[in-house]
Amino acid sequence: MVAFCAGQVVAEHDQSWTAGAMITDPQHRATAKLLRAELAERRADTPAAATKAPAPMGTPPTYRQLSALKVA
Repeated sequence: MVAFCAGQVVAEHDQSWTAGAMITDPQHRATAKLLRAELAERRADTPAAATKAPAPMGTPPTYRQLSALKVA
């Protein structure tokens, strides 16, 4: 199984025929864990009254380079 985005390979793994199987890249799992920890830390350091409301519908998302993350 190969997944492409904008003509570049973004994922590649063996096909799984098991019903309900989930295939998770260990590096993706580590990155997600780091992102959750960073978010929890930011939330803990921010008083509830100072938090921003969500962006209005139609607002473009903010992107970060995954290469800038420090993965343990």
